[in-house]
Amino acid sequence: MARGSSQAYDLRVSREPLEPDRIAKFAHTLLRGIAAAYTANIDRRGTEESSAVGGDLTDLLFVSACMRQSGARIDDSLDAMLRLRRAILSAAPMDHRGEPVPLLVSDPKVALVSLTGYLEDLLRRASICGDVSVDVLAQRAIDNFAASGR
Repeated sequence: MARGSSQAYDLRVSREPLEPDRIAKFAHTLLRGIAAAYTANIDRRGTEESSAVGGDLTDLLFVSACMRQSGARIDDSLDAMLRLRRAILSAAPMDHRGEPVPLLVSDPKVALVSLTGYLEDLLRRASICGDVSVDVLAQRAIDNFAASGR
């Protein structure tokens, strides 16, 4: 490069989203895991807990395992989790307008943890509104997710 010249580089990388099959596998694995952990906590303790999976570190490890099993990347996982939110809301007789929209922080790992906790709570509340078990509602949401495609 010559002295005094300036050259700008565009370092943005555009990419196609992950294949729909991998996104669907991630969503299925995540929601089934949340439902199973919730049911296990109820069976073991007889009471509901604020987090079905566990604390922040456990949630992060859980989501990481779901991502690894499905081959999903962080950005695709965040998109899938927001789509899961819509799938859960449409699986239960809840007022979509009254449901808060989760805020995403700029750190993707923190966003994964907060969305996991949000989805755990939403799944529990939606099952109560629909007067069905968490497992039944999770399956309805997974079906809605698959039907919504992209």
